[in-house]
Amino acid sequence: MDPNFEYPKYASGYYLRDPVFATAVRTAKQLGYRLIAYDTSERGPEGDRSFRDRTQAANIKARVFDRDKDAKVFVIAGRLHASEIVAPDGWTPMAAVLKKVTGIDPFTVYAPTMSQRLSREEEHPWYRAADARGLLKQPTIFVDKSTGRTLGFEPCDAYVFWPRFEVRDGRPDWMVTTLGRKQVPIPEAMRAGRGKRLVQAFFEGEPDSAIPADQMLLDRPEAPGVLMLPPGKYRLRTVDEQTTLLGTASLHVP
Repeated sequence: MDPNFEYPKYASGYYLRDPVFATAVRTAKQLGYRLIAYDTSERGPEGDRSFRDRTQAANIKARVFDRDKDAKVFVIAGRLHASEIVAPDGWTPMAAVLKKVTGIDPFTVYAPTMSQRLSREEEHPWYRAADARGLLKQPTIFVDKSTGRTLGFEPCDAYVFWPRFEVRDGRPDWMVTTLGRKQVPIPEAMRAGRGKRLVQAFFEGEPDSAIPADQMLLDRPEAPGVLMLPPGKYRLRTVDEQTTLLGTASLHVP
């Protein structure tokens, strides 16, 4: 929420330490979104499982809708904090609280269920059916033509169905097909060293404290792996387990 915020760094939040999650914040900033921190690290009364969710909803209301009742908001939430209903054990998720205190019926999307598993037997029957019909060329939300309703379940309005993917050179191909990144070989000089080494690609001009655009962990000289990067200019570095600098390079991805 700092008006001088330029890029996500390690103090920006736990999940943002992952380069793909950090990309969501970078993209939101590029699109002109105003960033709001809505989570809390405070602990509520013992046994109050809904304290965090009530606080999250209160923060969104105070920082968005109390300032602009007609604001349009995109909220990223983990697990079932986006559920619109109270759980059987009394847990009240953030979206359910927000719906009550604002009077707004949000459009909620659930991402984990309709995705590829280690075996097809573990996959949801709807997912297997959609895949068998060749309907999963891109992340998809299905709509019932007869009712106009999205295919979801009671807590959330819609499921996201994810295309199948393959792992190539140690990386999932959805980073290319969905994120639009390019597969970039790691320069041989950046593979130097023994044991575990972390190869990181930082956007040019950003310091080591920034979350890298991508990174790859190597555990042996011949370990497979490539960097997955959007077009741009980058500063590369390789560090060992003690963060000793092993090598640096510059890279341009057209």
